[in-house]
Parts: sequence; C-alpha cells; structure tokens
Amino acid sequence: MEEEEEEEEEEEEEEEEEMDIKDEMDDPEIIYPYKIEEGELPPPPTSYSVPPFLGTVYVGSGSSCKVFAPGPIGNNVDMLQRKVKGLAQQMFDRANTEYSTLKRLGEMDRYLSGLSTERRSEVREHYKLKQSVSTL
Repeated sequence: MEEEEEEEEEEEEEEEEEMDIKDEMDDPEIIYPYKIEEGELPPPPTSYSVPPFLGTVYVGSGSSCKVFAPGPIGNNVDMLQRKVKGLAQQMFDRANTEYSTLKRLGEMDRYLSGLSTERRSEVREHYKLKQSVSTL
C-alpha cells in the first residue's frame, strides 16, 4: 500500500510539473529583439508643411500664358463648380492654342522643305547645264 501511495504521489507531482510547464508556455513573454538606447533614438519626424499658394501657375516649360487658380473656396458647391469649370476652360483653350501653333509650324516646315527640294533640283539642273557647257 505504501508503494501505491508513493506512486500516486509521484504521479500527482508529475502532473503538477506538467501543469506548471503548460502554464509557463501559456504566459505571454515580451521580447525586445532590438533594444535601443536613449542616445540612439532617431530624430522625431518633422511636421509636414504645405507652401502657401501664390495664385498663378505657369503651364508648360517656357510658357508665357498664365492659368489663374481660384482663391480660398467657401462652402458654396455651386461656386466651386463654376471655378472648376473656369479652370477647365482655361486649360482647354491653352491646349487648343498649343495644338494650332504646332499645326502651323508643321505646315511651315513642310512648305520650307518643299522649297529646299525645289532649290536643290534647280542647283542640280544648273550644275548639269554647266557640265554640258564645259564639255563643248
């Protein structure tokens, strides 16, 4: 009987040990893999600031045309819509002006290249005539 009591006590002790191990596994443990010293802290982030809007925006590089942006917008949605429409119209007009300018320049290039082709043919004819005269 003593042996049975001892065995029961041993089993109880083993069970208690197992319970302790399980409890230890369930306990959350905070791990600090990168411990940072106080002197090593990065500088605090700088506050984000937006530069003040000056009222005009230049469109395109080397452009002399200005697009005027609206000032501070109130709570009126209709006013906002009108201002957006106005800006859209200014941008549309600017794009049309640039397109027509490029179109005119393209036509001028074709005209000038046509002239140079004609001039080249005249020079060739003159050279051929000069060669034929010199052989006589």
